[in-house]
Amino acid sequence: MRPTHRLLPLRTLRTYTTHPPPARPFQPGPPPPRPEPKTPTSTTTTTSAPSNPNPRPEPPNPARGAAASLRAATEGVLDPRYRAASRRVIAIICAVPIFLVTSWVLFQRRFMGVEQKHFKGREGAVAEGVEVGEGK
Repeated sequence: MRPTHRLLPLRTLRTYTTHPPPARPFQPGPPPPRPEPKTPTSTTTTTSAPSNPNPRPEPPNPARGAAASLRAATEGVLDPRYRAASRRVIAIICAVPIFLVTSWVLFQRRFMGVEQKHFKGREGAVAEGVEVGEGK
């Protein structure tokens, strides 16, 4: 039987080992320079007050809001800017009652010992494997 792998010749194998360099004692570097205290070099006076970087926007026009709400109520068309917000509000309005009832039922089952209700169906529907339409 022949070996499936070739052995390297002995002369290519390393006969020495490498060592890490000798450890040097720790020498801390020089401390960082101290920051010099800032002194005002000159004082300048300005005659105008500093401007506000974020000026307040003008308040919305109440007539515009009333017209938009009237249009939404009569035509059923909502301004495209409010469609995403209205979708979220409608989802919340629909989800909150479902969440409250489900959590109350699960709370009763878990902590108050109420057993789960089982659907019994119509009488005699699946009594002994007989379907509803049969037997007539």
